[in-house]
Amino acid sequence: RVWSEDYDLGSWQEFVFKGGNNPPGQPRQYLIRPESGTGRLQFQIYDVDGEHESAKSDEAMENGACYHVAAVYTGTIMRLYLNGYLVDEDSTGAMNMAQSGEPLTFGRLGSENAEYFNGSLDEVRLWNTARTAEQVMAMRDDTLSAAYYATPDSGLVGYWRLDEAAGELAEDLSVFGNDGTRFGGVPETACAFDVSMDEYEQPGPWIEGIRPDPFQQEAEMIIRMDRSDRVIVQILDAEGRLITTPFNGRLSVGSHRHRLDGSALHPGHYMVRISSSNGSSTARFAVVR
Repeated sequence: RVWSEDYDLGSWQEFVFKGGNNPPGQPRQYLIRPESGTGRLQFQIYDVDGEHESAKSDEAMENGACYHVAAVYTGTIMRLYLNGYLVDEDSTGAMNMAQSGEPLTFGRLGSENAEYFNGSLDEVRLWNTARTAEQVMAMRDDTLSAAYYATPDSGLVGYWRLDEAAGELAEDLSVFGNDGTRFGGVPETACAFDVSMDEYEQPGPWIEGIRPDPFQQEAEMIIRMDRSDRVIVQILDAEGRLITTPFNGRLSVGSHRHRLDGSALHPGHYMVRISSSNGSSTARFAVVR
């Protein structure tokens, strides 16, 4: 939940920010904030080339109002909710999403001393599953019970109630225990804290690269696993339609080399998606003759 003070929400103010501020080696990964100049709520996801996809509300957010904000990404579709209602949806196709080792930051522009949110945050939650519209609506006004955060089974991987009356700690009630650090204790005119996701960061399978790309007959894909899990590898066309499933099996922790066979594919652009119980990753590639 976010609540703004009597301040111009048409300026840049970050609700959620992950990544660097786009210098080399510090890519942006995703963010949620009101758009400068309009105050419209926006959700952005960045790819490895620094390009981004956006979902955005039609109406501006108002000062002095409390909002429940939720952003969901399924791997191919972005959904943005305001007070439990879907306000925008954007089909991204499969993205090779940027990854960043920077802390997850709430209320300011990453590690920079800028774009502070002039208001209050409450009931901040991070999930490793794509929440449904029904789940977003049902939980928008509730404080989560221990049934959600006592085990990782619900998919809740970060839960900051922000009930602390003083001090710099923002306690994470999830089993991952990624407590946040408030900037300057409890600020009077701005709310901001950051979280180093030591226990949870990037738990799913990740595609580290496809070489060569483009290719004619075959290429090598490197998959990184942060935990042992069953993995499904799927080849999709440029519109996201499934063509084939070349692998469905268990992979151990570490890096794995997987052969991509393009001999039966027509020249063109394709996507490969790898999925496990912890998440998914996608990358684009091209076949030439």
